[in-house]
Amino acid sequence: MPWVLSPPVTTDRSGVWGEGPSYEVDNLYRISDPGPPPVHYDQHLLRPHSITHAEAPAHVVTGGATLDDAFARVSPWWGPALVVRLPARTEGSGTGGTVRVVGPDELASHLVGHDHVAKVLVTVEDHAVDDDGHHAVDDGFVLSPTAARLLADRPRFDLFGTSWRSSDHRPGTDERPVHRILFERAVVLEYLDLRDVPAGRHFLVAFPVRLAGATESPVTPVLFSAAELSDGLVAIVENAS
Repeated sequence: MPWVLSPPVTTDRSGVWGEGPSYEVDNLYRISDPGPPPVHYDQHLLRPHSITHAEAPAHVVTGGATLDDAFARVSPWWGPALVVRLPARTEGSGTGGTVRVVGPDELASHLVGHDHVAKVLVTVEDHAVDDDGHHAVDDGFVLSPTAARLLADRPRFDLFGTSWRSSDHRPGTDERPVHRILFERAVVLEYLDLRDVPAGRHFLVAFPVRLAGATESPVTPVLFSAAELSDGLVAIVENAS
């Protein structure tokens, strides 16, 4: 069965960046109401950075590319992906007591033999989760700029994913060096639910909502195993014959 990489989004989830609720819903029409239309129809307000989302360079770079650019290329949103499961946090491995910084040497060992995989999704074993199933804010991790450069220098790199809420941790500054390095080549997915996904190669489909001009958008990524893809292709061929 495919892995769905987005926890459910509930209306009682608070925003993690001080922006208010991450999801609000208001009803527009009810089937039971008199008069047309005889449908149930809600309007939805989402604050993407507190849920699973995609980001484009314009998120941190003035005048940078928006998600429109990635949709024009299409390729970042689907294809083989490598899931990296880093060992659990060790004593003293955080910075500021909360966020662990992953260096290039620690990351590099997981990339051996996968040079031509364009998409890399990273998580940490046994990380804490919040009440809504997202990677807990106070048990985070980020790549160091040199680890981000290791990915950006890969020959086909076009997507980075992390289970934590951000790809940078620079409190008190406006610097976002990891984002900037990754955005040279890739789009970014954050707040992925990778808890049950085994390390190794999978097939990713991760198209976000196509919001024109957006720097970020909600997404529900899905990972498939090689066996699932193979079975699906066989079924297509058999049904077509």
